[in-house]
Parts: sequence; structure tokens; C-alpha cells
Amino acid sequence: VDQVALSPAIVAPPDGARTADEILRSLLIAARPGLRLGHFGPHLAVAARLLGRADLAVWEGRLLDWLGRIDLDELEHEPHRIFRGETNRAEWRVSHADRKVHLVPDAIEDLLAAIEDPSPDPELPALLRTSARRHRAPDPLHRADHSPLVYLHPDHGIAGGAPVRVETRHGRIDAIACLDDSLRSDTVDVPRGGPADAMALLPPDRRDPVAGTPELDGVACRVVPA
Repeated sequence: VDQVALSPAIVAPPDGARTADEILRSLLIAARPGLRLGHFGPHLAVAARLLGRADLAVWEGRLLDWLGRIDLDELEHEPHRIFRGETNRAEWRVSHADRKVHLVPDAIEDLLAAIEDPSPDPELPALLRTSARRHRAPDPLHRADHSPLVYLHPDHGIAGGAPVRVETRHGRIDAIACLDDSLRSDTVDVPRGGPADAMALLPPDRRDPVAGTPELDGVACRVVPA
């Protein structure tokens, strides 16, 4: 754990209850982290062992004395309200002249206003989706099934397992149809990173106006029997 948000206690702990610091120390000592096979290296494992048994309050005091020029009384009051790593994030506020929290800045509103729905194309009535992954394997080489697959809603009128061709104005691919009734009826899903070459269907010169990345969804397409 590298960050912990702390806030003042709402109720007093019951008698005999241990603090989170004491519980973590006990767990660390009981686990006895080894010097090998750790995620962060042996030097941090050694440091963890020492910190698990040390009086951290003493070391915090020594560190603050060494840093100097720190007024502890000032840190306990606004606007700091920070004392030895503790801060109440509920007191953080976004400051504007109108004393309101602006959830959508003007720049984001301008971008949203510029978004356009995909233009309908009578010859290509469906919309392509390539941004989603459907397999846990990182790439086609690690998949047990190397068949190029395309996922369709049953309303397309194509049987599952049938060979199909997906066409856009930029390219075409052959694949095997898989039915998925969770998709919209006008969606053709060619998973990115799968055996089917989804990139062959995308326009090479269209980019997202916000991120600058190639547009992966919303390209007009159609599916026909292969």
C-alpha cells in the first residue's frame, strides 16, 4: 500500500481494538517476507522487516527535525490540515469564481458538441465495432482457436457458424459468424487483436478528434454470406 486516505474518526473504537497500524505490523511480522521471489526486490524486503518492528513515531519525529523549517501547528490547520501523512480529502474543493464545482469544463463541452452520429449509408446499413476484446489471450498466437470470428446479433439473419464476409468502403475480410444477442441489432463486432484482421476494415485517415487515435468504431459496414 503506497497511499492511504485518512480522515477524523466518526466514532470511538471499542475497548481493546487495535489500530490499523498495529494490525499491519502484526501481519507483516507473521508473514515474514523473504528476501527472494519478492515483487520489489530484497532491499525493500529488508526495509519492511525493520519498519515492521520499529517505532515509526520516533522516526517520523527525527525526519521532521531533520527537514527543519516545518511548523507542525501550522500543518494541523487550514488550508493544510496535514499532519504526518494524514489528510482529510473530503475538504478538497475545486475553486472557481462562481464558487461552484464545474464537472464539465468548457473545453469538454465544446468537444461533446462537435461529436456527430455516424452517417447512414443505404449500401452499408450496419456499424462496425473493433475496439473491444473478447479473449483473454494477449494476441492470436496464444489462442487455442485461430478461426477468424465476427459477432452478430441474430437479427442479421445469418446462422451461427456460417462463413461470412464483412465489407466496408475501405476493405473486406472473411470470417465465421458467431451470434450474440447482447449486441445491438445494427452492430458488427470484429474484436481487435483477434484472428480476424479488423484493421483491414478501418479508414487509414480518420482519427478521433480528442485522442488523435484511429477511429475504431462506427464505420459503416455490411455482412454478406461468403
